[in-house]
Amino acid sequence: MQHVHHVWAAPLETLAIIALLLAITIYSGLPALWIVVLALPLQCAWVSYCCCPSAQQVQVLDLWAACLLRPLPACVPAGAPAGQAGLR
Repeated sequence: MQHVHHVWAAPLETLAIIALLLAITIYSGLPALWIVVLALPLQCAWVSYCCCPSAQQVQVLDLWAACLLRPLPACVPAGAPAGQAGLR
């Protein structure tokens, strides 16, 4: 519930960004505007995938999170036990 303010703030920020983009670049900003318009449905689909996952989706998201949280090989000192990061 800590990110609920994004529900009303994100559309306002998007409109402000689009207005500034078109005010500064005029016609050359139209391709970027199309990218924003096309990315909106993809973002909605990704949020619904992450916020209301099924049991199979939970396994995929857990695997993805485990890959992202794995320490890099350069951060683990030689001889350290597996899974122990060298940064303290």
